[in-house]
Amino acid sequence: MRINLLSEEVKSCISSGEVIEGPAECVKELVENSLDAGATFVNVEISKGGKRFIGVRDNGMGIPSEDIQKALMSGATSKIRSLEDLQSLTTYGFRGEALHAISLVSRMVLRSRFFQEELGSEIRLDGGRLVSQRQVGMPVGTQVEVYDLFYNMPVRGAFLGREDLERRKVYKVFKALALANPNTAFRLQAEGRDVYNLRPAGDIRERAEEIFETKLEHIRREEGLLRIDLLFSINREGRDFFLFVNRRAVQNKSLSEYVRKATGRTGLLLCYIHVPPYLLDVNIHPKKTEVKILREGKLKNLIRDALNSRHRYSPPSLGDR
Repeated sequence: MRINLLSEEVKSCISSGEVIEGPAECVKELVENSLDAGATFVNVEISKGGKRFIGVRDNGMGIPSEDIQKALMSGATSKIRSLEDLQSLTTYGFRGEALHAISLVSRMVLRSRFFQEELGSEIRLDGGRLVSQRQVGMPVGTQVEVYDLFYNMPVRGAFLGREDLERRKVYKVFKALALANPNTAFRLQAEGRDVYNLRPAGDIRERAEEIFETKLEHIRREEGLLRIDLLFSINREGRDFFLFVNRRAVQNKSLSEYVRKATGRTGLLLCYIHVPPYLLDVNIHPKKTEVKILREGKLKNLIRDALNSRHRYSPPSLGDR
């Protein structure tokens, strides 16, 4: 069998499938772009669970008109310039793949007005191909409309869940982003009705209590540049658990299991961790939801000390790793 080189179009579509698995991932990437642009308000709208329509609108700094086409290219990012920049990363995005990946598997409209410009720019794409471009009047910020996700990848589209299942996935992603960014106002509309309409909150506890509609206990512990915050409720049923590292909702099996075991909680539990960027590796998975952390043992000890300070729990001591 001969070896063939894939065309750029085929390679791009395959890569897009690694980043965008469904509406929830699409919402996640677009909202993270808004937050990285300094938005203080982010509006999300979905229809048919996001399979028919996803809209994200923000009041961030916008994209310069001369860069609007470049923003849709693979590897286009304003976040980093070299590998060394990953060691000081404070943004959600850094690969420059989100807009490009979404545009390849949908019909997309991108509008943006840079804060130093009088007019905005609008680009319409169909499966990654440019349909039209023009100037438009609009407020400062960016608006992205995504129609018919995976319309040109019918097999991938067939694997999407029912509308209600995809809608719940979007809700979970939206909640995680809102919980991680309490100073930002968020609004989520689904099928034409408001699901969440969150004003800026004073802190993580205020935002979490508004979202979950329950009172939460807050424990904080700091040591040097490391900080952990634990929020939990003993009155809520279920096993809802959120882990955030540097404002990013992540998966880390070791830390998650330790927190659950240490607290003994079966209800709602939120764990916020802050570490210097150079101790964190977020370049593990295309979706940037898995992380590796240096000095994880010290973080576990901080969690233990925070709980011991309340004289309620006494998990085993762990040495620094």
